[in-house]
Amino acid sequence: MRSTCYKLVESIIDKYTIDSTKPVIKNIMINIKCEGQPYKVIRLNDHQYHKLASTSIPIEDDYLHIICLNRGEGIFSNCAKLYVALKLLFGESGSLYDDYKGSFAFPFLILFKKKKKEYVYLLKFYNNRNSCEYLIRKIIHIEDTNYTRDVYHKPFDEFPREKIRYFMNFICGYLKGFLEVVKEEYNESFYHKVDSSLFIFGYKDNDFFEYEFETEEEYDKALEQFEK
Repeated sequence: MRSTCYKLVESIIDKYTIDSTKPVIKNIMINIKCEGQPYKVIRLNDHQYHKLASTSIPIEDDYLHIICLNRGEGIFSNCAKLYVALKLLFGESGSLYDDYKGSFAFPFLILFKKKKKEYVYLLKFYNNRNSCEYLIRKIIHIEDTNYTRDVYHKPFDEFPREKIRYFMNFICGYLKGFLEVVKEEYNESFYHKVDSSLFIFGYKDNDFFEYEFETEEEYDKALEQFEK
């Protein structure tokens, strides 16, 4: 009885409290295999990510890898291309970002098994100033007291640094390949702005663009043109 009532209340909350100004984010899943290891990658909405992040621990950022991805020729080096690929595959961006330093964020669940044991991680793609970044967190049980939750941890044996790098390279390659397939059909003009770095990116006249300005005056003039 309690379970039935709980589901009923939750369904009423979902029905009557949804914010119609925000897109409905569906839990779209893709299955990938990296070096023989299967992974399920599932898009999360902001509420799901926030709830799972509360019982997770952050993995140390791999700034060297992030720099390499941004300086390479892949999709990660272009905010507009990464945004469009993620949006077309998984729906609109969430809002888990600093709107002064960024303009999009796409959270995901990563699920895989090793030696019959299940592991669950969180992944968030987002842009920070004029570049793209990713964040990895490991989900642990809410009652697990073996780890300090508010400090960064080194990667764990089931998902070591080299595996994370390979996984992220694979995902970025997957997104790049997808965009190559659909870009001829894509014609939606848009722009995003990042005030902190005087940065504008988007799509216009059948091409992706990124502009970074030296002065606020140049930046404001460019925005006026885009807003017309």
